[in-house]
Amino acid sequence: FPSHDILKEGVDKFWIFGNFAGLNPQLIPSTIGNLKYTVLEYDYKYCRYRSPEKHLATSGLPCDCHNQLNGKLISAFYYGAEGLWWMSEKQKEKYQTLFPFLSEKSNIVLSSVFSKNTLGQIKLLRNTFKSNEAERKGWLVLGSDSWIKGADDAKKWCEENNKDYEVVWGLKYEEILAKLASTEGFVYLPKGYDTCPRMVIEAKLLGCKLQLNENVQHKDEEWFLCKSSDSA
Repeated sequence: FPSHDILKEGVDKFWIFGNFAGLNPQLIPSTIGNLKYTVLEYDYKYCRYRSPEKHLATSGLPCDCHNQLNGKLISAFYYGAEGLWWMSEKQKEKYQTLFPFLSEKSNIVLSSVFSKNTLGQIKLLRNTFKSNEAERKGWLVLGSDSWIKGADDAKKWCEENNKDYEVVWGLKYEEILAKLASTEGFVYLPKGYDTCPRMVIEAKLLGCKLQLNENVQHKDEEWFLCKSSDSA
């Protein structure tokens, strides 16, 4: 992570801060005062658990980090940026509800970004399996040790609804895409806000049925609700 010396050397550069969770908080004031930068926010870094729902589940208390030192420091860091990039409208709205002054900044919802190569792979797979819709079988569950991913809840849903399912974990990216292209559905039930889960988008583009919950924060956005045949 950037040290004070590295930040000092780059004082005439334009900085992009992405996953900065490991950034020394003591460097934030000097960053605000001396650098031109933008921030891409993936989750909820104002919370010390990076998730208000995990905060509640872990501590037993509602998240109040926005009123604590960490939340105030992060919000000041964002306010000092040239612009803010978000993963979903609901994520942006959550931040602006807690920190209304952030609405004064340039706020752009970026969502998940795909390379032309990846979109090409998805299009090829979709066209390859398009004529075999009746042969799509089974459901996929994303395997994960991460609390927020809700893997156990997804498996439970499959079992309660008599769905044959496979847990995917540790596969190469191309293998996951191929499985999604030949699978009936994808179930994803995160326990806390997931700002714009990439695999949900891939499943949609590849023609899977989707079982999602309200914590999938991009699921009601206009671009996502369009038919997959109109996308990519």
